[in-house]
Amino acid sequence: MPSTSLLRPWLRATHVVLALLVLGPTSLRAEVATDCLSEDWERRISGCSAIIDSPEASMEQKAVAYATRGLALSLKGQFERSIDDYDAAIRIEPNFAVALNNRAWALHKWGRGAKGLADVEKSLALNPMSEHTWDTRGHI
Repeated sequence: MPSTSLLRPWLRATHVVLALLVLGPTSLRAEVATDCLSEDWERRISGCSAIIDSPEASMEQKAVAYATRGLALSLKGQFERSIDDYDAAIRIEPNFAVALNNRAWALHKWGRGAKGLADVEKSLALNPMSEHTWDTRGHI
């Protein structure tokens, strides 16, 4: 498992994600949202899967859950599955800058970085101050 320092950019944003998942218009259980943000990748995958599969979850909550599960899969080296999740998140929220950047990073790590260039450019257009997206662009 990667160190927490590698995940700090994502973890800093989790207070917003947690609020979206827990305080959204549905009655999702708080522990499911917490599992979706766990540093234990298997717990994260199962928690996010529960949100994705929940008929109570809003589309916005599902987009966040897909992107969060995609990150866990990517960190486990399961790039094809993670890209499928990022694809789903971006279909729901086409301007989801974090998902666009993370899909570009997963493509890069999978050896297909050139395919991620359009994603990283769009992510930068949406959030030009994202040092993580600039880093992804530099790697690609």
